[in-house]
Formats: sequence, C-alpha cells, structure tokens
Amino acid sequence: MAIVHIINNEVSRAFVADGVLAYGGSPMMSENHMEFDAIHKHTGAMLINLGMVNPQKENVIIKACQSASKYGIPIGLDPVGIHISPWRLKVFEKIMSTFEIAYVKGNQDEVYCGVFGPYDGQNKSLEAVQRFELEQFSSRLLASKTVWLITGEQDYVVGRGRCEIVSGGTPDLRKISGAGCLLSALVAVNISKGMCVLNAAVKASCDLKKASEGFAQGGVGTLKVNIIDRLGQAGESSV
Repeated sequence: MAIVHIINNEVSRAFVADGVLAYGGSPMMSENHMEFDAIHKHTGAMLINLGMVNPQKENVIIKACQSASKYGIPIGLDPVGIHISPWRLKVFEKIMSTFEIAYVKGNQDEVYCGVFGPYDGQNKSLEAVQRFELEQFSSRLLASKTVWLITGEQDYVVGRGRCEIVSGGTPDLRKISGAGCLLSALVAVNISKGMCVLNAAVKASCDLKKASEGFAQGGVGTLKVNIIDRLGQAGESSV
C-alpha cells in the first residue's frame, strides 16, 4: 500500500481515512512529533490540513514539515478557511514561505487569498473570485512550482506550466463534510504511488467526481457510502 502521512482536522478524519484505504493508500494520522522521522522513512507523501488548527497544532505541523523535508517527502497543503481567518492565513503563509510545497488544494476563495492575500467584501477582486476569472490567476499560478488544485463546479489543476480542467461530479459533494479534505488526501495517495504531482491531482479530481455521480436519488448519506465503494475501483487503476 501507498503510505501517506496525514495531519487532518478532527471533523473529517474518519471519512478521509476510509477513503484513503479504499483508494489503495495506507493513512498514518500521527500528530506525535516523536514519530515523524520513523514515519517519513516509509512515507510517499504528506498532507497538512489546516482545518481546526490552533497554536499547539501549528507547532506540530511545522515539525512534521521539517521532518518531511529532511526525507524528501512531497508535502500537500489544504488551506481550509484561510480567506476567513487572518491568523490561519498567517500560518499558511509561514508554511509556504518556509517549505517547498508540492501542491495546494483549496476552493476559489482560499486559493485567491493564498496567492494574492486578504481582501474585504467591497473589493472588486472578491467579485472576480466569485466569478472565477481564471486569467487573474493564470500568470502567477502557471509559473508556480507548486501545483494548485482549485475546486468548484469545475476543478482547475494549475502549475508547472500546465493547466488542466476537470468537469463532472455532482453539486451534492458540497453537502458532504470532508469531501474536500478527502480530495486532498487522494492526491497524496497518487503521489505515493509514483505519479507526478500534477497528474496525481488531475486523477484524484477525476476519480472523486466520477465516484460522486449517479446517486442523487438516494440522498447525501447514500452518496457518501457509494463514494467510498467507487474509490476502491478507481484506486486500482492508479499507477
């Protein structure tokens, strides 16, 4: 199995772990800094999720990134809520400026804030985020060594001179707490299986969208269960 180290938020931890296992990964969710070096000797990728972060967890995250960097482990970052919390944005900026981050997965507001900084509700840039005019992001993101997976009705995977657009899925994904967290983790699984970062992000996005299709009549609970089932099939096709 592809071992991935995930520091997740408490709300979606179980769902993410189940999805990673179904997808062919093996999640290590330790937040004990005394284990990090041992874990990273066997890990193919690491994901940091900023949901429910606090000062104590920030210290844990920094130590995890230091260890992953020492062992050359690709680091993914899910900047949950940085467009809402100025303190959380500072944590994000500290991580981005201190470590080499392989990929960032966020919604349109989170990515815009992460790239261009905070904005207020009266700023015209907020309207651009809501409309998601990709050209406002393109020059900076395309040149970035970090791959940016930007989620929405369509997902955009941008960075390292490439831009891929992934369509499909169901709007009901937004009703599942932790769906975005799971997507971030699926990228890490694909990297751990040997895929390049951008292809790993594209495949993860495609697989999650496909896994969510066709269950609208059964409700959100049915959708959540079937996503896990279908990810098992999708993971078998990963390189």
